[in-house]
Amino acid sequence: MKRIFLLAMLLITLMIPFASAAKMTVYENQDYHFSFAYPADWDFITYKRDETVAFSAFFLQSTNVNVGVIVYPPDLQIKDNLHSEKRVKSFVKEEMERIKKKVPNAQLDNYSVVDFKNKKAILLKTSIPNRLIDETYIVFTDNFRYDFYIAGTSEGLSDYRSILDESLESFEIH
Repeated sequence: MKRIFLLAMLLITLMIPFASAAKMTVYENQDYHFSFAYPADWDFITYKRDETVAFSAFFLQSTNVNVGVIVYPPDLQIKDNLHSEKRVKSFVKEEMERIKKKVPNAQLDNYSVVDFKNKKAILLKTSIPNRLIDETYIVFTDNFRYDFYIAGTSEGLSDYRSILDESLESFEIH
C-alpha cells in the first residue's frame, strides 16, 4: 500500500510540469504590427471601441484568466518622456482616471518604468479588490501605443502563471 502511494505521488509530481505546458497559437496582426502567442484551447476575440482595438485570449473555467493587447493611437508626448518621473506619474494618474470611469472600484497597486522587449515600458499593476488583478505593460512606438496585459483572479494568475509568462515573453512588435 505504501509503495502504491509513493508511486502515485511520483507520477503526480512528474505530470505537474506537463499540466502547465500548453500548445500555443500565434496571433499576428499585420495592420498593427504585433504578434503574441496564447494557448490554442483558449477563446480569442477582437473588438474595436472608439480609436482603440483590443485582441484578447481568455480561459474561463473555475477562474477567469486572460491575456491580450489593446492598441491605441500613439502618445508621442509620453513616449519621449519615459525618463521623466513627473511625466510618468502624470500619465499614470490620467490612466487611472480613465480606468475608474469604466471600473469605479479599480485601484492602482503600483507602477514602474521597466525594460520590456528591448523597449521602455510602464508596468501598471491594478486590481479590483477581491476580484481581479491586472498587469499591463504599456509600450509606446511612433505608430501605436500597445497595452499588453495579463489579468485574472489571484488564484487564476497563480495557476496559469507559467502560461501567461510564456505569452508575455512571446509578444513582439514588428
